Amino acid sequence: MSSPLLQALEQPPGPQLAQALLDLGTAAVVSLEEARAICSALVGLDRLPPCGVAQPRDADADVPATALYMLASLFQRIEDEEALRHLQERGMPQLHAAYDRRLSAPQRNRDDLLFLLKIFAMHPDPEGLERITSAARKGMWSEDTLWQAVLGLFGPDHPQASLLLERLASPLPHGFIAVALLDCANSLLLGGIKAEHPFACERGLALLEDYLTDNDKRYFSYAHSATAALPFIPRPGRDRLLALSLDHASPRVQLEAAWASVRVGSKAGVKLLKRACLDPRRAGVARAYLKELDLRDEIPEEAYDHDLLAQSELCLWLSHPHEYGRPPDSLEVVDKRRIYWPPAHEERDVWLIGFEYESTEEDRPQRGVGMVGSITFCLYGEGTPERDPLEVYALHCCWELQINQDPRAPAERSVEAGRQLLGL
Repeated sequence: MSSPLLQALEQPPGPQLAQALLDLGTAAVVSLEEARAICSALVGLDRLPPCGVAQPRDADADVPATALYMLASLFQRIEDEEALRHLQERGMPQLHAAYDRRLSAPQRNRDDLLFLLKIFAMHPDPEGLERITSAARKGMWSEDTLWQAVLGLFGPDHPQASLLLERLASPLPHGFIAVALLDCANSLLLGGIKAEHPFACERGLALLEDYLTDNDKRYFSYAHSATAALPFIPRPGRDRLLALSLDHASPRVQLEAAWASVRVGSKAGVKLLKRACLDPRRAGVARAYLKELDLRDEIPEEAYDHDLLAQSELCLWLSHPHEYGRPPDSLEVVDKRRIYWPPAHEERDVWLIGFEYESTEEDRPQRGVGMVGSITFCLYGEGTPERDPLEVYALHCCWELQINQDPRAPAERSVEAGRQLLGL
């Protein structure tokens, strides 16, 4: 009996095949037979006329991805050694050819082409690397953030990591590709790769200064990346950039600058990190940096205050890119107590911490309450600083049981159900 993936791959090339693969979700390739069927499907796509090779992916499209995109996505989920070898030996050359065919209309085929570059990074070979570096040097889709995912796959253990840095060092790419390369190089050199940082050149220094002097908050992350590169930039170019980063408007960049200054032998950065350990909005990052720098003993004793640790834990959670992306402007402990916590089957010290942002994105409230002590989380819209703390704990208890698929979880989250679970 054929597998669901084999059945989907029997569909005619084009939208029907794309929809069939989309319906499978995240099905993995688990056999050589499936790998061969993928290669056969790629041959079928190549037989289509150019106008039928790829359709634009937009809000009006019935299928949100092309057949090529969906076939290429299977190269991310290979769980069989024979299938892996077959797809690398037979399938990758087909993807290279498919990429080349679509280059005649790079904007129309943008999604497919960028995604193929990601697959080339995952399955390294000389042909794939050549296409990645060629696209980067030409500045193709230079502001597309998917470049971060493409270059981010070149970790310290990637066999082509050093070669990538060498090929993109001169000239440096433009736009967001340069930022993605900066992050990639920082990660590789921090991971132990022995190579010269590609930004350790005249144009690289100019770009780093541009990132550090841009006052637009939307691009403060670029300044953070620039600062992370400074331990790998030789003097005298580093000195001016380090001064700019220490004086940056973003506290996160200042902390990164303190870390960088310690890395290059300055003790001033240690003082800044020690002070930050006492600010809940920055304490989590500051402690992590001191530990990374093997300076754990420099963490002030007051930094281990339980309330401060709880507040800093929530700040780290709120600073995640999927939440607010930065710590709140103010916060305070609304409630703390020790209670029996059903999801953990034990007593726990728990905190409710109120927070406030002076301004936020439209889909985020400016004020809220997060819980710390079990799974750090904020139930937006359900927990407010004014609400009875026991009601907020009750809702969090229901939520945590639900996400754990615990049989005790109520069908619907409610204060009443949570109170019963907590024995209140």
